[in-house]
Amino acid sequence: MSLNEKAYQKLLASLLSGKLVPGSMLTESQLVDHYALTLAPVRAALRRLSQEGWLIPLPRRGHQVKPLTIADIRDLFLMRKLIEPPAARMAASRIDTELLTRLDKICVLGFEEGNEAAETAFFEANKAFHVGIADAVNSRRISQMVRTLHDEAERVLRYGMRHMNWSQNWAHGHSDLLSALSRGDGPAAEAIAMQQLETSEKVVMDALMREAEAMPLPGPKQSSTVNRVSLPA
Repeated sequence: MSLNEKAYQKLLASLLSGKLVPGSMLTESQLVDHYALTLAPVRAALRRLSQEGWLIPLPRRGHQVKPLTIADIRDLFLMRKLIEPPAARMAASRIDTELLTRLDKICVLGFEEGNEAAETAFFEANKAFHVGIADAVNSRRISQMVRTLHDEAERVLRYGMRHMNWSQNWAHGHSDLLSALSRGDGPAAEAIAMQQLETSEKVVMDALMREAEAMPLPGPKQSSTVNRVSLPA
């Protein structure tokens, strides 16, 4: 792996996990020190992540981690609802349910906040589960779109889980969806996938609204500058 790719993967992982906090500011020197990388790979990673929409370049100030907004979250779930339920319908009866069952067993273990290995395993399995459904459609574009959407969704779902103690909802896992897929019931698979997405969206939106309600209104003398993030050890 090249140094540029190494820097990119490290920063992307921190963005997906929420360690690089939405709305916070990053500087090149800060990232060089924290990740023990040289300046050129960090600059290349920042440029690539900005092009992909994860960061917002601010001249002479650094880069801002793209904030989580209600509009963006609604747009993300809209795209997922347009693509994933129809994909589940098309994938029914021609999918490797044994593979999905193995992935679901990891998801059922749940999301353990503070356990980095467990969190990573959970989200990797959850993404692979949904990408596996998309792959069964045999459309390269659909598969790539689902992968991209789940990268964005990971950051959003982590936020929702941490703010709403949502982990118990995964005890059931994807069993209903798996059952519909394995028996070749496309309409049921589509309906279940849609219902699960609507539930996820509600949890995340409720968490975002609760946080917004708890925030004090800015006073006339408060600074509007964005705080810099303290990078985790």
